Amino acid sequence: MFNKKGAELPMNTIIISIIVIVVLVIVIIFFLGGASSITQKISGIFSGATAGVDLKLAQQFCNDYCDQGRDNAFCKKSFKVDEDEDASTPAKPYRCSIKSNPGPLTIGKTTYTFDEMTPIGENCPTIETC
Repeated sequence: MFNKKGAELPMNTIIISIIVIVVLVIVIIFFLGGASSITQKISGIFSGATAGVDLKLAQQFCNDYCDQGRDNAFCKKSFKVDEDEDASTPAKPYRCSIKSNPGPLTIGKTTYTFDEMTPIGENCPTIETC
């Protein structure tokens, strides 16, 4: 009568299966890695290339923030600068300028306030206050 050569899956079943697999992977990663390491990894991904950068790259970011008039980024961004490119030594905390006031920055187990961060360069002439 009907000549079916294979069974078809509805599109909804395939989409729901994919969503279930993604959720399961996230739950497994959460329990195996712990919540703090997951949030650090995610923030490292979304913070751009500023996790353990060299000083010249951090200077370029600050100059770009200044040139674009991005006062929030210029005033609030802090950098983990790897001065010696040695993974065994911790990165040093930096901020864009003297008038920058970023929030605390944690490197390893040490949290630095903005007073403990080294300013990268001069003040930005296009940004009045932070």
